[in-house]
Amino acid sequence: MGSLVTILVPLKGRTNFTYRLLAQLNTVKLKFPIFIADGSIYKDFSETRLKNKYKQLNIKYKKFKYDKEFKDFINKMIVSLKKIKSEYIFFLPNDDFLNPKFIDDAIKIFKSKKDVTVVGGEVINFNVKNQFFNDNSLGIFKILGSQYKQKNKSIKDNLIFKRVKKYGQLFPWETLIEKKILQKIFNIAKLANCKNYHELNWLYNTLPLIYGKKIKLNTVSILRQNNTITSAGKTLLFNDVDYEKVNKIILNKYIKKELKKLNLNKRNIIKIIDEISVSIEKQKKRFKLLNTDQNFIKNIFKYIIYSLQKKQNLKNKDHEINKLISKIIF
Repeated sequence: MGSLVTILVPLKGRTNFTYRLLAQLNTVKLKFPIFIADGSIYKDFSETRLKNKYKQLNIKYKKFKYDKEFKDFINKMIVSLKKIKSEYIFFLPNDDFLNPKFIDDAIKIFKSKKDVTVVGGEVINFNVKNQFFNDNSLGIFKILGSQYKQKNKSIKDNLIFKRVKKYGQLFPWETLIEKKILQKIFNIAKLANCKNYHELNWLYNTLPLIYGKKIKLNTVSILRQNNTITSAGKTLLFNDVDYEKVNKIILNKYIKKELKKLNLNKRNIIKIIDEISVSIEKQKKRFKLLNTDQNFIKNIFKYIIYSLQKKQNLKNKDHEINKLISKIIF
């Protein structure tokens, strides 16, 4: 019988962080299979080498075409989810650390509550600082505290309208989630031609709550590095979001279509759509207030510093990696 859960690790470069993550999972002897979906420019890994190096792990590795555009990432996720046979998926960026106990606790929730689609935990921030290298995969490790504080909550309302209204408490990227929901999200994202994470997130923040509830546990799920220079979110400008498409295509076409599958009456569907539409407009106005020019200048400055620093290679630095990992406490 296959595992109920698979840890899905989508890659786009940042090789050093992958070495660090796999070393941590190997140290805790993670019992759940890991599927590595590699959309990097270069192929730095092979499944055979990874299995030989990290003998405590059950690793499946697939190299995809380069994630040059967001549609390449979406296609990579669609193919990966088809290959994974587990019922539940945990997305794990390669710059974070996973607490295996959270997965065990979340499975118990799914087994006992059939109306739950998402289980989350506490997300704790950390950073790694160094003076000499152009990535912060190794350096001075420091725990900073809760990422979402009091915003990360359970969403147990019986009415879809009330659940969707609380989408800001979901934080779906750091949850254990039903695979069939993820497949809906990425299949629709492809049809809607989502161009970035902000457009995708309107599916990610709503579909899990349309189809079920969220339970938030007190168990720490991940340690999340908050000062990774080359993460995807750091280069995304807020004015890249096509709000007309979000409203007309993602919301009023595809999300409405999902609501109709649940045999809701027309009045309830309109009420849910209107609530999501109001949230979209609020985000649009909020993003307009942000000074993207300052963000752009700030990012340029960071990348100048980044390009002048030495390159770090963790391929054969197991001792240094294990020294950092030894400081991790969940």
